[in-house]
Amino acid sequence: MIGEKEAVAFGMKEDIKRARYAIDQAVAGKIVCIVSSGDSEVYGMSAAVYEALDSQSSKITIEVIPGIPVMCSCASLLGAPISHDCAIFSLSALLTDKDLIKKGFLSWLKAILLLFYIIQKVINEKNFSMMPGRY
Repeated sequence: MIGEKEAVAFGMKEDIKRARYAIDQAVAGKIVCIVSSGDSEVYGMSAAVYEALDSQSSKITIEVIPGIPVMCSCASLLGAPISHDCAIFSLSALLTDKDLIKKGFLSWLKAILLLFYIIQKVINEKNFSMMPGRY
């Protein structure tokens, strides 16, 4: 830490509590920084901070500084496995209700199946004019 800065730690699944504490400190006039691992938009704290905002929070300014999602940093160790046309769906139920995850995953599967159907139909009909690029 630099100088006499205060550091406050919260446990797992206490993101909203942590965000509300930081907002309260900011509203009281302190300069606050929330540090989280990975990208602030991918299981980081920015969503929790925006969820925790209330009417008194309008006095503060929020700046989100993105990081590197772990899926990208870990992928770099393997070469380039996600560098072309990838889709990622998280199944983590730490902060998201399991029913919401199931609904999202099923919607994602329906979209993938529809895409496969369209590609198969185009290939079977040999109607390559519908496909982008050269074939």
